[in-house]
Amino acid sequence: MFRNKNMYICFLILLVGLCVTLLVLKPWSNEKNQLYKGYSDLETLRKSGHIRVGILQNTIDYYVDNGYIKGFQFEMVELMAKQLGLIPHYTVYGTYWDNFCALLRDEVDVLAMSLNPVGTMEQFFLYTSPYSFSEQSDSPAESSLQSWALHKKNITLCEAIDDWMSNFVQTVNYNQLVKQYFCEQSQNMQRIKRQEQKGRFSAISRYDNSIKKYAKERKLDWRFVAAIIFQESKFNPTAVGKGGAYGLMQIMPITAQHYGLELYAPPETQIADGCMLIQQLVEKYKEYYTQENDLLKIVLMAYNTGTRNVDATRNLAEENKLNPNTWNNMEHVLRNASDKSFNQSKTKVKGKATLKYVYEVWTHYAHYKNMTEKD
Repeated sequence: MFRNKNMYICFLILLVGLCVTLLVLKPWSNEKNQLYKGYSDLETLRKSGHIRVGILQNTIDYYVDNGYIKGFQFEMVELMAKQLGLIPHYTVYGTYWDNFCALLRDEVDVLAMSLNPVGTMEQFFLYTSPYSFSEQSDSPAESSLQSWALHKKNITLCEAIDDWMSNFVQTVNYNQLVKQYFCEQSQNMQRIKRQEQKGRFSAISRYDNSIKKYAKERKLDWRFVAAIIFQESKFNPTAVGKGGAYGLMQIMPITAQHYGLELYAPPETQIADGCMLIQQLVEKYKEYYTQENDLLKIVLMAYNTGTRNVDATRNLAEENKLNPNTWNNMEHVLRNASDKSFNQSKTKVKGKATLKYVYEVWTHYAHYKNMTEKD
């Protein structure tokens, strides 16, 4: 974690200063904020359904490989969150210092990274049961114990993670993760080395340049386009789907015919055509959805199931006296479309499968935004 003892001592001094400052200026000192605890306990997180995770982006903890999200810490968090019934939301901070600050500011609930609890400001942070016992302990800054960190008072969440962690480290799955991410001979490590040698480690796919080019022409976030491509074809330019959908963007034959597109075009043309179709959907719905996130989710819905399904869902929302111009209401309709008491008009709506598609693309979009620049 630290290169030498002096760096470790400097880090502790800075961290002490920050902690003291935050304690003096803590927001809950104001009478209006007396109920604010400075952290979200397990009960609060379960009510929200989410857990906020601070993580480092590097070749071990959290990275993208041909569209897939990988990483030792990432995979452990996914398993932990599933066990607790929570959806993880990741935030990448540049340094350990930034992560600790975020934890003290209640911007994250847990720091999922290699942290040694011995002497690392234990009066301000709570550490989980260790998941690793590294033999590298040449200095006080490199203790053999490796753990995650939480707010000092977030006991219920720490206990829940401890229960999971203590069981998980004894499983075959954990041993496989260690081998995958730390064994120099593993296929994963060899692939990472090849990617680094080619200078493509920070890339989402080998089509990044083309995606950036045509997304920019259509005023789209290229990472949004990349997330759609990953979901549609896993970056396979010759993928064939249901109904004859073809290529990176899985364009349907009827759509290609309508717009005069070449269905079996080269990858770059496929990307250009796909960006054009996405931009058409943005233009169609932007007058209704003024919030960018709402608009993009509606675009995903339309790209996946067609504009007729969007129109039908909007009509069903209005039948139930819901404003169709917000994603939250459209999501509510999609979740309840199969309920006869809700859908009394028996409107045909593709509900849960559509939500699954939107959620999966949106999740990858969030990861891609964490790992790459917009331009």
